[in-house]
Amino acid sequence: MKERSGILKWIIIGLIVLAAIFTCPDQQDHRKAIQQEMMDEADLPDDTSEAIANALGGLFVGAVLDGTLQVKNYLVFSVGKINNPFNGESKTVSWGLFGHVFVRDIDD
Repeated sequence: MKERSGILKWIIIGLIVLAAIFTCPDQQDHRKAIQQEMMDEADLPDDTSEAIANALGGLFVGAVLDGTLQVKNYLVFSVGKINNPFNGESKTVSWGLFGHVFVRDIDD
């Protein structure tokens, strides 16, 4: 009986690892999450121009992220970094696990 519970434990761990591998967020997921976080942080007016400001802001943020965001996939999780082209430094801004992307505070 003890052998069975040991095998069951490894099967459950294996299933969790497989779920993490198959749901690991990719670059597009990181880009969407960072873009949404940046748009949520922006103070936009509450009138009809909000839709236009959102569209333009989204395009601008998306263009910046396309050139600076790099995502490394570590099989069960992924890490998003933004590279500063002026000084060559990179900063970790997001982590992805089980289909979710967690964005760190952008202001830092």
